Amino acid sequence: MFFRYKKFDRTIDQMVQAARSGKQNIAEASMASATSKEAEIKLTNVARASLEELMIDYKDFLRTHKLPLWDRDHQLYRRFSQIYSYLTGLRMQSCLV
Repeated sequence: MFFRYKKFDRTIDQMVQAARSGKQNIAEASMASATSKEAEIKLTNVARASLEELMIDYKDFLRTHKLPLWDRDHQLYRRFSQIYSYLTGLRMQSCLV
């Protein structure tokens, strides 16, 4: 099923930006971990917030477009959960140092 969306749909733009921000901050946090735990923690928390925003926007998008929400067994749901778990693990490791 292909979904057509308006070119300037603000929700989609927000979702794309949150995904990019999350990905970029994960990479930057990883690089910062070698030199500054404070920077690593800050960037990891920013990445986590971006991905949480993405999840909220994603659920709103599905609801407003009457699309199904993936169940826990769906391949893409599992991948997103892995990323979230990874970020949570990074945060916990940063707190222990």
